[in-house]
Amino acid sequence: MPERMKKFSRVVYWCVLLGILVPRDLLSAETTQPHVLLLSIDGLRPDYYLHPDTYHLKIPHLRALMQHGSYAQRMLGVYPTLTYPSHTTIVTGVRPARHGIVSNFILAPTQGLLNWYLKSTDIQAKTLWQAARDKGLKTAIVTWPVSYDAPVDYLIPENLAATSDIADLIRQGSTAGLFEDLAKHFGPIKLLPFSDPKACLPLDSMTTNFAAEIVRRYQPHLLLVHLLDLDHEQHSTGIDTPQVLASFERIDGLIGKLSDAVRQAGLLADTTFVIVGDHGFLPVHAALDFNALLLEKGLLSIDETGKIKDWSAFVQGNGGAAAVYVKDSNDAALRAQVEKLLRDEIAARYEGIVRIVEREQLDQLEAFPGALLALEATDGYYFSLSNPKRQILNPSDPFKGMHGYLPLRITRQNSDRTEHISWSDKHLQNSSRGFVSKSLIHRWRLVSSLVAEAFARE
Repeated sequence: MPERMKKFSRVVYWCVLLGILVPRDLLSAETTQPHVLLLSIDGLRPDYYLHPDTYHLKIPHLRALMQHGSYAQRMLGVYPTLTYPSHTTIVTGVRPARHGIVSNFILAPTQGLLNWYLKSTDIQAKTLWQAARDKGLKTAIVTWPVSYDAPVDYLIPENLAATSDIADLIRQGSTAGLFEDLAKHFGPIKLLPFSDPKACLPLDSMTTNFAAEIVRRYQPHLLLVHLLDLDHEQHSTGIDTPQVLASFERIDGLIGKLSDAVRQAGLLADTTFVIVGDHGFLPVHAALDFNALLLEKGLLSIDETGKIKDWSAFVQGNGGAAAVYVKDSNDAALRAQVEKLLRDEIAARYEGIVRIVEREQLDQLEAFPGALLALEATDGYYFSLSNPKRQILNPSDPFKGMHGYLPLRITRQNSDRTEHISWSDKHLQNSSRGFVSKSLIHRWRLVSSLVAEAFARE
């Protein structure tokens, strides 16, 4: 069988596996070179697009995409169900232990706890943009996790620093002259520190404006875009609040702007829109900090400002999950001491609030490589992301919503069983309109297969 037909067969295999009907024209020879716009709505929960009338949502652009394409009712994520591990799975098709982005934050306790993964060179698997570039296609990224230094033609990387110079940090990481050129077209770019509850309003606006202009000017074959305000609002205000619903409607308007740009560029008939989400949300009221226990037992120390000065053991908060590390993984006595300390404390005071995820389970999930074990919080609780406290149980301020929990958990709020995808283009207009996918990893592999096959067409 020719190699091209083998590739088509793999696409059909994934489609049949996931219950998608593929029209004949997907497999027909075409001369028009396709374009793909992969857009992520951070924190997208399926209820909002499956039942918009329940929430009185006005989302005409997403409704149109669903009407002419296919969409998922629910999906399982990767562990932890955080933005950066999930987005890297989206573009690599493998789980965190394989692609290397195992958390939002780099493990370096003495250098700060909120050091975001930024550099694409930290990704240990081949990405979608690399595959497209290998085919000689034009690629673009506007605000996508772990994209600094990404080998694309047009780059505006993502930076979620809690500093006032965030716009300049993004400019420095962008393709030479691109940020300045786009900023001239849209006026001065003023962004807020990511710690500000309203930080994602100007960020999403900049992202959409820049992406739309890149489409109009340069017509990339692959464009990746990440919108964050829905996630930010759910963290700040909780689940299904008026602010969250208003954010979702704003994002629908931004999707309309991108669709208009594709139309203005004359590419609408040849563009596949792939809209994805990364995780769901749970409401929270309390934060857990087991570094307080390690601090009490002398297994880590802090300076006068509260920052970690040294450590033998450390619990890295990842929202609803936490990974437990020992500095010297070869020290069997230390490993046993830390494990017994945590097990005894949980059994004595936090039974029903915290459960232990064993190393064997983590290996199956391909999560937290190098960790001794992980901790999982029950509904309403999450693990602190800040400097060690003096007590384990603390108020949840400033968060009212959180994610990161095990993807298989079933909760009243749908939790992190809510990763999703909807797409629309001429190739999928007759596809089955709704389906349930068993696995996030399968869905991203399907996306990668479909995109790769589209790019392979002559």
